[in-house]
Amino acid sequence: MLTETKRVENHDRVVALLNSVERDGVSDLLKWLEESDFFTAPASRAYHGDYVGGLHMNDLSIVAKVRNFADVMGYVGYVSGREEDRKKLYVSDVYELVRRKDNKQFGYSIITKSIGSGVESRFTVVNSVYNEDPIKKGDIIYCKGWERNGQYFRLTRFEKVLY
Repeated sequence: MLTETKRVENHDRVVALLNSVERDGVSDLLKWLEESDFFTAPASRAYHGDYVGGLHMNDLSIVAKVRNFADVMGYVGYVSGREEDRKKLYVSDVYELVRRKDNKQFGYSIITKSIGSGVESRFTVVNSVYNEDPIKKGDIIYCKGWERNGQYFRLTRFEKVLY
């Protein structure tokens, strides 16, 4: 649960971070965030961050570290070592998967690195899951479900960590 004091601190941190960005449209984005329920909405209804103000505010500093490291060094080398970060995955590559028998695209292969452990993995994401919220290289996702089929791992549920 997030206290009101912590929620306000997180709000102020996001506002300060956005105000430090020198890009067109940032002020419009900040205005939209302030007018929406972004700072009070839960991240989900029943999973990770399911409380008022839970839109991954606790992940802000980790996401900033991962993205900054990747921008500066050209690869993802930041590993938090925290158990609670193991399901937070940095997407280092995404490519289409095509069936050999009919050459029909059926899903995507995503190459990830766990922010918590540093372990790299490859997941198959079928079109029906992928199309709900397409994943791209550089995204950070929270793995909410996966299954193993022999040597293959299929990502069945995820949500993006937005910042």
